[in-house]
Amino acid sequence: MNSNNKIAIIILAVVCCALLFCNLIITNRLKEIKVDNILLSEEVEKQKLSVIDKLCYSNNVAEVVRQFHKYQNKSDTLYKQLPLLIYRYSQYICDNCIQTELDVLNSFMKDIGKEHVSVLPAFEDTRENKIKLLSMLVKFNYRNIPIEDFNMPMDCAGMEVKRFFALITPEGNIDMIFFPESSTLDMTKHYLSEIKKKIKPEKLYVAADGANRNIPLDYQICLKTRSVIMPEWKCDTKYLFHDEHLGKSKNVYRAISWMFEQEEEGIVLFDDTLPNIDFFHYCEQLLEKYRNVPEIMHIGANYLERRKKYLTHSYHFTAYSFIWGFATWRRAWQGFSLEITNEQEEVFKVIDKYVTHPFEKLFCRHIYNVLRKYNLDYWEYQYNFHIWQNYGLCISPNVNLVTNVGFKKRRRRVRKLMKKSKPILPLQHPETIERNQRADNYTYKKVYKRRLVRMFADWFNELILGQEKQL
Repeated sequence: MNSNNKIAIIILAVVCCALLFCNLIITNRLKEIKVDNILLSEEVEKQKLSVIDKLCYSNNVAEVVRQFHKYQNKSDTLYKQLPLLIYRYSQYICDNCIQTELDVLNSFMKDIGKEHVSVLPAFEDTRENKIKLLSMLVKFNYRNIPIEDFNMPMDCAGMEVKRFFALITPEGNIDMIFFPESSTLDMTKHYLSEIKKKIKPEKLYVAADGANRNIPLDYQICLKTRSVIMPEWKCDTKYLFHDEHLGKSKNVYRAISWMFEQEEEGIVLFDDTLPNIDFFHYCEQLLEKYRNVPEIMHIGANYLERRKKYLTHSYHFTAYSFIWGFATWRRAWQGFSLEITNEQEEVFKVIDKYVTHPFEKLFCRHIYNVLRKYNLDYWEYQYNFHIWQNYGLCISPNVNLVTNVGFKKRRRRVRKLMKKSKPILPLQHPETIERNQRADNYTYKKVYKRRLVRMFADWFNELILGQEKQL
């Protein structure tokens, strides 16, 4: 073998080692910055990126992460509503390319909500540019951030900046970074569909009561309602539609029991409730955090008072289970029944453990006596008694996450207490699990105390006038 061949073999071996080393660097870099593997592999496969392009891609992702954390330390104005999809581009990219992607983004925004999309152009601060951005981005929430405040990655040749999409997760981290290309619009659409999966539920359980024969046209209303419950995203949907009319409490009890026959944990919403998008991520995080804490049995979503200074975290622990949207576990639901089988003395001992105010004790005992005497199904009270009997606690957020839109003219006092839903993420967790007695006293005062008047009116009607009036 002549010397030239030896030199060629040595050069080839060095090149192969260099390529392997580059691939190793790329793999490690991508693991460090936690790029979405599915999206990366598909982009590499479809665009057939070279080794150098892959290294450039990983460098660009790392640059976005660095700039994100740098800007995050300066300002939190971008993160009012998480999760948040951001789209960043500069004034030096062709207008047609940007407009095409904005059209796709606008269609996507209609599905997840305007508050979860933010466009971050990088334009010089001139009057002409302000007018241009106002015209181009009138449908979006946007903020013009100069490149010197939030630098943008460059292409492999170092000639022009790269526009990108990125998802800010409910925890405040950056994920799923994607660099669109003008020739691969389908990849952009695929990316946005993957983002939608991050926000939309993968499983959905739908339950509905049967028509009430005593209400005219209720059968037609039931059919119409059932016909519109069809998720527009890919979702494993299961249905429980009753032919007979069960009534509110029996229908709710059977529906939730049916869900927990198949799932270990779940989120419950009703047809007259409107949740903030943060509600789902709030439930997801707390379901995981307290999954193996038997004392926590209910994750509520309602907050009926003004924010108090003594509530320093995102949520507190309470004895009351508000049910206008909540999450719980199979372990907490097990044993719950609409039938009241406990003896009065046993129930009163449980009530005395949780309730200290004399009027509050009187009210709770009255509720129990009415339910038992008339054999009523009033699942909200019975569910709360179930939690107390198991010495459990509930979680209540310190902002309202679900609005009840079904009150109409009923329960005007409670409707006045209800607040508009607000974002809550990222969560600040309490250090210890301890009931907030001060917050519970306020709940009793504002929600339950005034019901004592009706309680004494019922007592007067029954004992003096001989008229029975149930709850």
